[in-house]
Amino acid sequence: DKKVLSFCCRGCQFVYEVIHENGLQGFYRMREATGDVCQLPGQAPGKSYEHYDREEFYQRYVTRISEKRSSILLRILGMHCAACVWLLEKLPDILPGVLACEADFLRGQLRVDFDPLTVAISTIVAQVDALGYQVQMAQNESERKAERRSTSSRLMRLGIAGLAAGNTMLFAVSLYQGRYTGIDPQYRDYFHYLSLLISLPSVMYAAIPFYRSSWQGLKHGMLHIDLPISIGILAGFGLSAWNTFTGRDEVYFDSVCALIFFLLAGRFILESGLLAVQRRTNLLSEFIPRFANRVEGESVHSVLSEEIKVGDTLVIKAGELVSCDGIVVDGSAFFDCSFLTGESRPVFSEVGTSVYAGTWCVEGECRANVLEPSSKSKLAQLVAGVQSAALRRVPLIQLTDRLSRYFVVTVLAVAAITFLSWLDAGTVRAAEVALSFLVVTCPCALGLAAPVTLSVAISRAARRGILITSPWAIERAAQIHTFFFDKTGTLTLPTPTVSRLWILEGDKVVTELDEQILKERWLSVLKVAVGHSSHPLSQAIHHLLARRVSSHSLFPKVTNELGRGLIIEDVELGELRFGSLRWIEQCAIRVASPLRLVLQQLQHEQISLSGVVVNSELRAIFGFSDSLKPGARTLIETLQKQGATVSILSGDRTPVVQRVALDLGVPADAAWGELLPEEKAERVSTSPHSAVIGDGINDTLAFQEAHLSIGVHGGLEAAISGSADVFVRSGSPEDIYAAIDGARQSYRAVRRALVLSLLYNVVGGTLAV
Repeated sequence: DKKVLSFCCRGCQFVYEVIHENGLQGFYRMREATGDVCQLPGQAPGKSYEHYDREEFYQRYVTRISEKRSSILLRILGMHCAACVWLLEKLPDILPGVLACEADFLRGQLRVDFDPLTVAISTIVAQVDALGYQVQMAQNESERKAERRSTSSRLMRLGIAGLAAGNTMLFAVSLYQGRYTGIDPQYRDYFHYLSLLISLPSVMYAAIPFYRSSWQGLKHGMLHIDLPISIGILAGFGLSAWNTFTGRDEVYFDSVCALIFFLLAGRFILESGLLAVQRRTNLLSEFIPRFANRVEGESVHSVLSEEIKVGDTLVIKAGELVSCDGIVVDGSAFFDCSFLTGESRPVFSEVGTSVYAGTWCVEGECRANVLEPSSKSKLAQLVAGVQSAALRRVPLIQLTDRLSRYFVVTVLAVAAITFLSWLDAGTVRAAEVALSFLVVTCPCALGLAAPVTLSVAISRAARRGILITSPWAIERAAQIHTFFFDKTGTLTLPTPTVSRLWILEGDKVVTELDEQILKERWLSVLKVAVGHSSHPLSQAIHHLLARRVSSHSLFPKVTNELGRGLIIEDVELGELRFGSLRWIEQCAIRVASPLRLVLQQLQHEQISLSGVVVNSELRAIFGFSDSLKPGARTLIETLQKQGATVSILSGDRTPVVQRVALDLGVPADAAWGELLPEEKAERVSTSPHSAVIGDGINDTLAFQEAHLSIGVHGGLEAAISGSADVFVRSGSPEDIYAAIDGARQSYRAVRRALVLSLLYNVVGGTLAV
């Protein structure tokens, strides 16, 4: 019996054929056994892979092992389960010339060893793509080599320090026991000299980073936190060597080697973590493609994005990421700009309009001249603002820096006083006590607690789609007592729906869009104008009219009055206005009796209202209904239980705001509606330790007055240009609370580390002297 198979697309059928043609049906058995399903499809058959065979690509990404063996590291998207690993590691059975494959499931990487004389990289990538996995490049070879060299050097120092510490401590156990049970002086001296020889590589090589940073600090007139450590290591080794040569009992080789090992181990973990932070916050690697299609004469070639220069012409096809900022010179296409601008619908770009790096071409094909390469694009500038947050010297870090400097001075001063105080007991005894004090007191936790904690916090937030654009955000979050929330899109779903409408037709009011009204020119102009606005109410109107009203051929001039509405200028109709009723009523408009009666009836209705004015006459009123976001009430209740004051500031009608406040458990006297942006800012300015959570554009003035500002929609560009300290990409209440609570926990962690470090050093130093 032959089974009739059906596939959702040609891509799935192609993958099925490849697996069965190569005898890899075991993939399905493994997938069923693990219960996992790969959900990310590969790229479409027929895609060009020629750029993988360019000489520049080989030099950048391929490691040459021998004449017939090279290696490349690929990043695999869609590797979800053990079956995926099994399938990818079967490449040597499918492609002649592929020598070995090793899949790293945790990192999502695939290392492929191949014979470059037999198989091309483009063939390997095409086969992986055909199996249903998208391929991206991992770090280039020079970056990997530099990272490997750094890691190898740190591991070598750590290994030498560990071996020295382990062996000297074994000898120390025998020496300590010999003090109580007796030991022949010859064996004692023998163990001393062996410990001296074993500790030499640790002191002279493994500890070099401490000496280097101490010397660099002294050269620039600074006392580095490694200075007491360096003095302690050298003094301890020197005193132990002197006692060894003079035949004394007291040597500290084991303590010196153990100190070096544990300090190096701690810093290795720290540097590895910071390296991971840098990778996670490198947003450009996620939104800038590795390759672009460049026009060269009469042909088009795929080249590395780094090779693109100003003035080049690129071909941008559907399904591709844009690599550079440019201007369209031929063709037209729709682009998804949601991450950059917050615009939920694809944006149409034609000749003369701009395209930006990091946006997706979702439909169409065009050619664009490059105005800025990816490294200088608008996205690169915005991301630089995010990444620099981890590097700036915020007050908390400046405080720990000052404490560390004072601590170093204090430690050195106390060590000197201790040495002088114990001179009556002999020079050697005085040196031993001073050395004990230097070894016990360690400023590492004091100096590294703040920068490390803040870097890790920024990294964890970035992985969740929470971008910390201000370095002060984490510290300020712990000081917030009052939270001001915008309503629409923050506490309620981003796009409301038009639930009711009233349109003036002659001398009567109609409550539905009939065929006659749909032909009105002002509706067509309104549809085009609101289609280019990201405001939730504009999007709701556009959704209502999109399929029912034909678009006007000429795009009207639109001016966005933030917090108020749109001013639309049409060549035939003159001026139109769409916005809040409060704003419209302030514009000295005419209101026909039928609509005036409607306004009176709606005065206490708990629905959002907007109006349309054509040539100073009110022509329509739209009523909107919105729903609370899942988790909004939990967010408000949690903040209130923690003792915070929660308020709502909105430009929507007061009855609507009061209804939302009632649903969320916010007191009626803490919910204000019908506020203009300036009025929101004025309310916020009266609360010195307040946070504003709202739109990255419409709440700009309130953001500037707030102690902490959190943008929840409007795109990365809007959040940063709108002065938001934190940008929550998803806008979900859960992520909003995660941003607030994560910042608070990080701040508390820094404070705990500082207190414990100071307490330990004070107690330990006191006991040492």
